[in-house]
Amino acid sequence: QCHQEITCAGPVRCRMVMCVPPWQFDASCTTASATDNRTGEHNAPCNTSQPPPPPPPPVYPPPARANTWLAANADGRLELFHVGTDGAIWNRWQGTKNGGFTGNGRVGGRFPLGSEVVVGRNSDGRMEVFCVAANGNVHHMWQSTAGGGWSGVASLGGWIVKPLGIGHNADGRLELFGLAINNQLYHCYQLSPNGMWSDWQPLTGVPLASPPTAARNADGRMEVFAIGTDNQLWHRYQVVPNGGWSTWQSLGGSCKPLRPAVTPYGDGRLHVAVVGTDGAVWHIAQVVPNGGWNTLTSLGGSTNQPVALGANADGRHEVFIIEPDFDLVHSWESGGGWSPYASFGGGMTRWPAVYPNADGRLDLVVVGGDKVIWRTAQVAPNDIWTPLTQIGGVVP
Repeated sequence: QCHQEITCAGPVRCRMVMCVPPWQFDASCTTASATDNRTGEHNAPCNTSQPPPPPPPPVYPPPARANTWLAANADGRLELFHVGTDGAIWNRWQGTKNGGFTGNGRVGGRFPLGSEVVVGRNSDGRMEVFCVAANGNVHHMWQSTAGGGWSGVASLGGWIVKPLGIGHNADGRLELFGLAINNQLYHCYQLSPNGMWSDWQPLTGVPLASPPTAARNADGRMEVFAIGTDNQLWHRYQVVPNGGWSTWQSLGGSCKPLRPAVTPYGDGRLHVAVVGTDGAVWHIAQVVPNGGWNTLTSLGGSTNQPVALGANADGRHEVFIIEPDFDLVHSWESGGGWSPYASFGGGMTRWPAVYPNADGRLDLVVVGGDKVIWRTAQVAPNDIWTPLTQIGGVVP
């Protein structure tokens, strides 16, 4: 330890230390200034550096909640996407985080009226939208910068006949899932984060009837869910994060061919909600994170539309459905069970989608019988909801 400045005069300011092997680290050593009143040579069992700390745990991107037409920008503002009366994709966005949907614009493209748009967020924050064209090709457009303008239309090919599913790999790469004309699932993925895309590749083995939904396990492995032509809920998962896939496995049930809803619990366990052939909502969750599954259980209700599933800020999950009389209702976890269904109001026809605001309040959008987009949001995290109000946009 030489030339370590100290605030005193007279005593020796320099000590020579000779390290004699074998070395070992002495945790009592200090680099603090000290006075040495004696000059000498010291044979010390020392180490030149402390052993390196263990590597940090892997950091995964936020869980994908992008199997709907509502998502969050890199700055936390919510944004929704839909096909308008001209066949192009249109978007509407919050003017400020947690605020109202005051912005609107035309993204572009040309798609069949009534097509569903899915949106994902690249690892650099840029949003990317996908929709199936009339010829079965998947077209996509992306922001040039996070929160910025949009590219022109590009094709990813394919022969897809159902709305897409989208997921985020642990390394940040987006991955698409689509049902082909043979009722088999195919996937297409970015070759690197924010980068180019692969060709469509098969995840075949079970004939499917519903659009797929992808989610990510607590350990980073993606898992995809769909309803089979046998009305059972099927799933398969990556064997390792970013890697290959297992075979298809059944979770049972008797389900309508509607897209499953998947949202993780706070502890990482995946939770799936589907619509049974009896019209009721059924749900199933992993027993432990990354692990096996419980059995499907009914939550009651009645619907002919896909269910939406959201997670409150306190971890409680909440389901949203449109009843056959077009009443929008919801039920939430309460006291270890689930509440009775409560109504938001009538006149809603399709596509309920829920996403958390930056402040933790859930936000819900839905298409009404007037073909206009309606919205409701919690007044505070985990709290009651505002009345349904129109936010504009025409969804044919």
